[in-house]
Amino acid sequence: MSVIRVAKGAGLSLVCAVLFGCGFSLRGQATLPPEMESTYIEWPASPHYELKLRLEQALHNAGVVVMTDPEIATATLRITKAEVGERVLSVSAMNRPAEYLVFVRVTFDLHSDGRVLFPEETQTLVEDYSFDPTAVLSKMREGKIIELALIDDMVAQILRRLEAAGQVTPGPATSETGAALLQ
Repeated sequence: MSVIRVAKGAGLSLVCAVLFGCGFSLRGQATLPPEMESTYIEWPASPHYELKLRLEQALHNAGVVVMTDPEIATATLRITKAEVGERVLSVSAMNRPAEYLVFVRVTFDLHSDGRVLFPEETQTLVEDYSFDPTAVLSKMREGKIIELALIDDMVAQILRRLEAAGQVTPGPATSETGAALLQ
């Protein structure tokens, strides 16, 4: 029996060595640039409530103090555009919506002491779902669930992009994933 335990232990050790040797690590707290220690978030005139709430919470969880005064903040995360919504993707033969497209699009940049730490970039996430007029309430709920999942994904995407900004020198960047579907 002890030989089996030793073999299992050696196998587990080998798997761990291979995973950690290739740079694998479990997803956890984002390591954001040190300039973001205390960050002011500049929002458009009427930000989407859930997006604002979830981004601020994610930054807080990553160790960032979200400031209400830009004068005392060490960095400013500018959200120049934040769109969350849905539109009809296709209609039935009776000219009723058959599919909807749910989207989240955010344009943001990061500044600190007059320096651009992360240039303006637009991220877009989309998801579609079918619509059944006989199940209106459940389909409306499905649309809201998809919207909240896309917001969570967008917040994670923004944190990953900001984390990468702390590791490399910023250059011109644009990401319009799914943007063609929205035009």
